[in-house]
Amino acid sequence: MNQTKVTSVDFVPEIVAKMTARGTSGVTYAEADFTAYTYGDNSFDYLVDKGSFDAICLDNEADSQEKYNKYLTEQVRVLDAANGGKFLIISLLQELVIDALLNYFLKGENNPHHAEYVFDVAVVKLDKIATDNNFNKEMTNFSYEW
Repeated sequence: MNQTKVTSVDFVPEIVAKMTARGTSGVTYAEADFTAYTYGDNSFDYLVDKGSFDAICLDNEADSQEKYNKYLTEQVRVLDAANGGKFLIISLLQELVIDALLNYFLKGENNPHHAEYVFDVAVVKLDKIATDNNFNKEMTNFSYEW
């Protein structure tokens, strides 16, 4: 994957400042609310979530559900899905998390983009951490079209 422009987003200003200070070439760091980006529609080719969804998908309370559904809706809005954009979520996949993701993407619950896009969902479970070429994974794929 040849990337010419990378934007790394966090909601903690101190983290953004620390990462910016590293001066990584080709990366812009920004503070943002994950549920209400200032980025336009279809702004990104790829989105990577490294634990953010796990951090907000804590329970089945109405306010939690509203927050994580707003989060997912905002990710889909800024993703250029019509041109093959990809959204990767790195997660511990607790039962609540997997249920929330499958309900949103496959069943279309609280997903305003459901009628507009076909979502191809793949779940990959890593049984072991890659060390010294010792890598074992079990893969389960889900793919649904309506």
